[in-house]
Amino acid sequence: MSEDKFAPQVIADQFCVSITGFRPHGMLQLPEFWLLTLRALAQARCAEGCSYVTARAIEGTYHTMTIWTDIGHMRAYVVSGAHKAAIRRFRPLGTGRVYTFQTDSRPTWQEGYELWKQKAREA
Repeated sequence: MSEDKFAPQVIADQFCVSITGFRPHGMLQLPEFWLLTLRALAQARCAEGCSYVTARAIEGTYHTMTIWTDIGHMRAYVVSGAHKAAIRRFRPLGTGRVYTFQTDSRPTWQEGYELWKQKAREA
């Protein structure tokens, strides 16, 4: 997916940004991983408070970046629907890291990715 597929629609004073990186255990996990991921991305695109969604694969790690108008909307998304289902299957499918932060300006993909590389914690 390209970064501009889902441009921000909401102007906020502060953004809540979440960047994930997931590495499947192997090729056999990819079909289920993609099914869960596509459903969670579709949920995010429709979620209240979500202003940006993108996904990228870099060196065998599958990344998502979502930008929210506030942390409350992000938390509501995390514990519901397709995302909740994906979390339940996380460990059997692979390993990953996540970094969530608040900022006054919307980061570019590259800025977010660099922060993820430096500060992400095991999920």
